[in-house]
Formats: sequence, C-alpha cells, structure tokens
Amino acid sequence: MALNSHIMLVPHHPALLVDSRNNHESEVQEVLREKGAAYRAEGVEVVVMVSGGWNQQGPFLVDNGSRLSSLQEFAGLEVDLRYSCSGWRELADALQSNALANGVPVEVVHRGMDHAASVPLSYMFPHGDRRVVLLSVSPRSVDDYRTWGMVVRETCRGAGAECAIIVGGSLTWDAEAMSQGKDIQAGADLDRRLLTHLEAAEWDGFMGMDDASLERGSAYAGLLHLRFLEGVLQTPQVGHVLAYQRHPGVGSAVVEFELSPQE
Repeated sequence: MALNSHIMLVPHHPALLVDSRNNHESEVQEVLREKGAAYRAEGVEVVVMVSGGWNQQGPFLVDNGSRLSSLQEFAGLEVDLRYSCSGWRELADALQSNALANGVPVEVVHRGMDHAASVPLSYMFPHGDRRVVLLSVSPRSVDDYRTWGMVVRETCRGAGAECAIIVGGSLTWDAEAMSQGKDIQAGADLDRRLLTHLEAAEWDGFMGMDDASLERGSAYAGLLHLRFLEGVLQTPQVGHVLAYQRHPGVGSAVVEFELSPQE
C-alpha cells in the first residue's frame, strides 16, 4: 500500500452547499466530485484531512476517534453540515509517536469534524465510506511544519492502506464581508496573488508576505494550512488550479499537487 501521489487543497465554505441546494453550482463542486471518484478508482481507503479551521496555540493535534461526527458550529444555517465516517485510531497514534520521535509536539484528542473537513468530504465521499484522520494546524515554526509534513507523508506511506492527504481551507475569509453579503477587492487581489504563486511553485512568494498584506486581504487561518502543504511536499511543486470561485468575503479553490514516489 502507498500514499496517493495527488495531494489536494480543497475549499470548505458552507456556501458551496447552499449553492448546491439552490442548483447554482460552479465548477468547484463538480471538480470535488470528480476528484473523489478518481480517489475511489485509485483505491484510496483512508483520508488524512488537515482542517484549516482547527487552529489553536500549542502542539499539533490529531483526532484519534474511532468514529467521527460533525461538530455543531453554526446556529440557524440553512443547509445540513452533518457528516460522519470511521476514524483510524492506529494511524492517529502512529502519527503522534513518529512526530514525537522526530521532536515535533503532537497530541491525540477526540474532537469531531468541523466544516473545513465536512464540506469538501460531503462532495468527495458523500457516503462517508472512507476512514478519516483529522489533523489541526497551529502557529508553529517553519521547521516544525517541515518535519511534521515529512512525518505525515512517511507514516502514511507505511500505513498498510492506500492513503490520500487532503487539506481543507479557503484562500481568504472575511467574516464581516460574508455577513453583509459584500466583497472586498483586497481579498480578491490576494486570491489572485496566492494562486499565481502556487501555479508557479513560488512558495516563498506568499510565505514571505508581511502580516499587513495578509490581514488586509483576510488570508484564511494565516495560511497555516498552506504551510502544512509546503511541509508535506518538502520541495516546491507546481499547483494545478482545477477550479476557483469567489463568494462575498471568501476565495475558494481546488488545487492539486503531485508528489512523486521518490519525494
């Protein structure tokens, strides 16, 4: 068994589900379904899912629950965010053990699934028929992310099941603009900058952005989920932008990276 060579960045905005309910889907939903079908055809059994929405100070966290169900995050939302699937405690525990052996602080907890995981998974694996191991992000050093990414990659390769790594999170996220149903130009501009850098494998181009630029454009989660992606890839890889959509205050994209067997 092996790690699937396709690593995905996928959007998580609940508005995607609203659009589906109202029959106003974009290419984003179509691409998510297509990539889920491709993963199934390639024999993927386990998804290691990084949630950009699970962000807190301290060590990286791994959910080692044997069954994962959605958290109750939003009151009065007009769509159903519930999603449930099996977890894989053994892989979660192996990730923690290997991380600690490499000097990276990781703790296992049982938290449940937030919308940064449940929204994309509901399109990619709508029947909840794949085991999922959830990982958090944390404001830690570049070196920690590089080592943690290497640990996740190599642990998945030796897991005894076909694994895929998927990172859930937007490019930009402005809660005030969302609530008012309006957009901000700085957010759309930052989306374009980020996608341009990803397509050119210019990771230093956005990882080196100053805090003011990221704040002005409302970069999602401080781009920590992209820092994890960089850690898994280890060396700069071209991102293939498969779909992009802009909702008020939120930039969403499906971006695929190829990880060669020699990486």
